[in-house]
Amino acid sequence: MKIERIACNKLKVTVTPEDLLLHGLSFESFSADSPQVQDFFWNLIQKAGSEADFVIDEGRVIIEAMPMKNNGLVVILTKPDGNMPIEHTRFRRVRYRVKTPRLPQTQGPVQIYRFETFDDLCAFVRAWPYGELRSSLYALGEDYILTITPDESICPERTARARLMEFGRPANDLSEAYLGEYAKTICDGNTFSAIRRHFKD
Repeated sequence: MKIERIACNKLKVTVTPEDLLLHGLSFESFSADSPQVQDFFWNLIQKAGSEADFVIDEGRVIIEAMPMKNNGLVVILTKPDGNMPIEHTRFRRVRYRVKTPRLPQTQGPVQIYRFETFDDLCAFVRAWPYGELRSSLYALGEDYILTITPDESICPERTARARLMEFGRPANDLSEAYLGEYAKTICDGNTFSAIRRHFKD
């Protein structure tokens, strides 16, 4: 288990499959509010307090859990301030949520594509004739990984997929959580405009 402070009121806890196994849990276990899950989160909060001086004021904390590719878990602990909703917080009887992105109706699920070279990626962006799509770029090993959210209001999803397949290939073995943990973030957001701005013909 690895604990990192990512903000003054926020910790990132990387939980390995072995950590979950010690508690008799898997990621699927968190779909039910069982005593084992409650004990796991309570122990995690105590560990964060002792190792990272993360004191829970008035017993309030927001817990968000996200799966990793290796069947582990990334847990974000946030101490809410006065402007944050606290419906997911309570002392001792821990409330939590499994984080899933909420997208506008025109947007589909995030798709992940692998490009073998940066030139291939730039060629794809230069050939893209439509508007900007929500996207992020990562470096993973020798490959460049593009996460992209199709938006029917900008381009039909089938058309977007066909364009992507001309220059890259689907990376079905990867997830956003895995990339956030193991890949290097190059651009978080508007990848298309960033490449067009910095890597012109």
